[in-house]
Order: sequence, then structure tokens, then C-alpha cells
Amino acid sequence: MATKTNWKAILAVYLIGVAAAAQVGRIAPAANSLREDMAMGLTTYGWMVSLITFASAALGLAAGYWVVRRGPRFALFAGMAVLFVGLVLATLSPSKTVMLLARVAEGLGYLAIVVAAPTLIAREASGRDTARSLALWGTFFPLGISTAAITGGLLSEFFGWRIWFGINAAVLVPI
Repeated sequence: MATKTNWKAILAVYLIGVAAAAQVGRIAPAANSLREDMAMGLTTYGWMVSLITFASAALGLAAGYWVVRRGPRFALFAGMAVLFVGLVLATLSPSKTVMLLARVAEGLGYLAIVVAAPTLIAREASGRDTARSLALWGTFFPLGISTAAITGGLLSEFFGWRIWFGINAAVLVPI
């Protein structure tokens, strides 16, 4: 816990979380063109949508232990790197198989971020601002997924799903 709240650090961690949450909702807006380009049936598409959250469900407890061992700062940046690599692989994917493997990588990166972020936020907040900063963190998922839904349909419709996926990867670079 900090003696003075570092809102700049909290906002940076929050934006990383929002960007990660956008990846949960990134696939649905591009469904038509993605399924057509990849000759993807509904079963494969279902896996594509759900693999990112399946990683969290299956590995959440292990991720918590890993974050404690490695430290939340390391875990956050490692998660960003893995998420970025998954996004680049998905963007350039030549096949459904590569796309599914990329989605697994995205899930692992997402998981590291969402487990590490609240600890980092709590560390950067003073005792007086801890509840407020964690309440802000509580909005990362709805903001990220709704932003993806709103912008993803428009961008993938006009520019294609690969550009939409690439924009998502590019968003992680400056954060």
C-alpha cells in the first residue's frame, strides 16, 4: 500500500486490463468474415470465442500461484507480451489450427494480466483510495468487451478481420 495514490500507474494498469478484456469480445464482431475466410464451422467458431476464457477457468488457481512467485509486475508484462504474440499470430494466421493456438496464447496472456493487475492497483493506492481504485478495476471487463463489440463490427466490416485483429495488437504496444 502506498502512502500517496499513484493514479498514473493505476490508470496504466487499468488500460492494460481494458485492452486485455477487449480480446474476449474481439472475435464476435468479425464472425461473418472470419468464418468465411477460414472456412470455419460453428463448432470451431465456438472454440475460437471461448478459448480465451477457458484458459482462465482451467488455470486460474495456478496463475495465482505463479503471479505470487514471479511478482505481479513481471506477470503483468509477461501477460502483455504473450497476449501480443497471440494477437500477432491470430492476425497473420494461415489456418484455423494456428488461429486456435493463438487464442490459447491470448488466454494465457489475458489470465496473467487479470490476476496481476488488482494486486498492482492495490499497491499503488493509498489506504484511503484502495476501495476507489479497485472499484475502477471492476469496470475493466465491461468497458473492454463493449468497446470491442462497438468498434469491432465497424472496423472489421470496412477493413476486414485481419486489420481489426492487428489494431488490437497495436493497442498493446504503447501501453
